[in-house]
Amino acid sequence: MTPDWLFLSPEILDDTAIQKIISRVAKRESKLIRHRQAQERYRGRLRKSKIQELKLIVCLLSKIQKNCKEILVLQKGNREYRKKLSLIRRLILDYSGALESILYEPQLHSVASNKVGELECGAMDTPEILAKVLLREVMERLSPLGRIEDMAEMCFKSVLDNAAFAASQYDPNTAKVLGWTDQRQVSETEARFMFTKHFPNGDLNGFADRTFDTSLVYEKYRLVQNWVTDMSILQKINENTYLMLRENAAPNTDFQFRTIYLLFRFFADDGNTIVVATKSLEDCIQDSMPNSRMPYIKALYSFVFTKYTPHLSGQNQANAIDVPIASKKGCFVQLGGQVGVGS
Repeated sequence: MTPDWLFLSPEILDDTAIQKIISRVAKRESKLIRHRQAQERYRGRLRKSKIQELKLIVCLLSKIQKNCKEILVLQKGNREYRKKLSLIRRLILDYSGALESILYEPQLHSVASNKVGELECGAMDTPEILAKVLLREVMERLSPLGRIEDMAEMCFKSVLDNAAFAASQYDPNTAKVLGWTDQRQVSETEARFMFTKHFPNGDLNGFADRTFDTSLVYEKYRLVQNWVTDMSILQKINENTYLMLRENAAPNTDFQFRTIYLLFRFFADDGNTIVVATKSLEDCIQDSMPNSRMPYIKALYSFVFTKYTPHLSGQNQANAIDVPIASKKGCFVQLGGQVGVGS
């Protein structure tokens, strides 16, 4: 299970938040470990639990905070101050080493060493400032997503571009299934697809809301995709944007993979189009955990809900997706995307 702190932005970081996150991750790890122990015992490959490492991180954070508070009341330069300063330096290095062990990030320890060096040269006013600066820097290194809103905006454009490409390039399957038009392309490394259907009595907002709500709740989502073995919200960004984690097992095989993705809902300016989409963040995750043995799949799935408006003459102005002239009312739905594991 990927730790929540991978996705916290530094500006909302504080000591209480860190400890709450670590506690939450520890509970989730414990549940996940119990679930997997039966499988791993059967296979004879029971891995060492990470719970002790997580407890160590909590303990080190607590010690750093405690000693930083204590040193503030000591006279700078005296023996007790120097002893406490030395202890804080050591704790900070131990803390970065523990994080490195958990998250496979080889550069964290050097960051801590550099910051401790600045402290020794007097560049930092107090160890408390050093600790907070170090924590922020660590969080920045573990947050490769940058501004998530910008990524969602970029994904929104990708969804519309992909939909327009599908409408113009894919050869439709003449045999419709339950009224859906099937268009797809399969290459050596990925598959692209687009399913389209007109719902004469469909409600634009109702369709979009139900789709978004289903995508947030594991029990509902599993009814749609039964190969999903677990799903959870890592972080709520706003009412229309969530960071999600999904554990998957490919049907009829032993292949298991993980998807960490952005789930978002966007409304076109003209009010005639709503997009509900998921964009996997495999590049960011692989950058953060290059040694992870769990495969992360590359995927972009999107529902594009379009309300028919006669004055558009069969074409939606917001995204240039062709809508059949025959669609006199209701909602036009496109489900499309691309998926692959790079092989």
